[in-house]
Amino acid sequence: MPFWLEAHGRTLGARRPTARQRPPKRKPSYYFKRQCWASCEAGEELAPVFIEHVGDDYLTIATDYPHSDCIGKFPDRTVGDLTQQQITFQASAAENSLGQPGALIRTGGLIHMSKFHVVYFGSNDVPVDLIKPILAEIDADMTIRRPTNDAEVVEMGKDADGIIMHGSVPLTREIIAQLKRTKVVARTGVGVDRMDLKAASDHGLIICNAAGCNSIEVSEQAIGLLIAISRKLMRMNQYVHDGKWRRHTAELHAYRGRVYRIQGCTMGIVGLGHVGKQVAPRAQGMRLNVQTFDPYLDPKVAEKMGVKMVSFDELVKTSDFISVHAPLTKQTRHMFGAPQFKAMKTRLT
Repeated sequence: MPFWLEAHGRTLGARRPTARQRPPKRKPSYYFKRQCWASCEAGEELAPVFIEHVGDDYLTIATDYPHSDCIGKFPDRTVGDLTQQQITFQASAAENSLGQPGALIRTGGLIHMSKFHVVYFGSNDVPVDLIKPILAEIDADMTIRRPTNDAEVVEMGKDADGIIMHGSVPLTREIIAQLKRTKVVARTGVGVDRMDLKAASDHGLIICNAAGCNSIEVSEQAIGLLIAISRKLMRMNQYVHDGKWRRHTAELHAYRGRVYRIQGCTMGIVGLGHVGKQVAPRAQGMRLNVQTFDPYLDPKVAEKMGVKMVSFDELVKTSDFISVHAPLTKQTRHMFGAPQFKAMKTRLT
């Protein structure tokens, strides 16, 4: 495109332009700083889509053929071989060039589509104050829906350009096939196991998650459960609520079982990713020896954290506590079975 513009400028400088030629109003270098829509074979009808995402002031149209619809829509920023005929446009249309419903509005010589519409699926309190300023940056609006079945997901999401999903809302192949307008689905969490990623890829639907968004919360929960289980806090809480508190009695010790000191024990972390990297220093803060099994981890990362890398079998056999922070995949499904549980220490948590 830069070479085309430079050549076009030199050619027009050598001779007068014909009726079909429209010379650049500025030096070619000016256009290099802008987004350029280069089109041929009647592709200019998609230009409004590009403008919607790029902005009015940052677009130059370049074409190789006298498509009159383009010069009519963009009379002030078109370079190429175009006719000068005047075109009258409708103020509205039943659908835009992507088959999306909504009016097309003529403003300042440009055509704008309706706002980018986002639907939020979730059953909890929606952080509206957090989301809306972000959506405002792209001039998008948002509605909140709470579907309870597949049919409601389709009905409530059929007009969405983008969907934000919280919780366990499913996204099956059948649902994806009916969300014809939707371009992107964003998970508020990490897991995407309830989404048919192959179907999304087949339909050109982008799926994204918020990897690492809750890693601190999950790591704190893991450490909290480790303490609660190893110190028998839940059993003792129930013992007191049942009115059976008898300190230093055989009954108490029989009910509670033996309690071991956490400090000095070994914690095995399966998966030293976003969450595992948060669990490790918290465990080390309680003077636990931390080791990990992660076939995808750079050994230098573990070394820098003071975490020992071991095989899966060694981790199972030598850990006093095991914390699993690996995604559910074909490789990790049924990772722990009867052989692994049999190989563990008898007092492992």
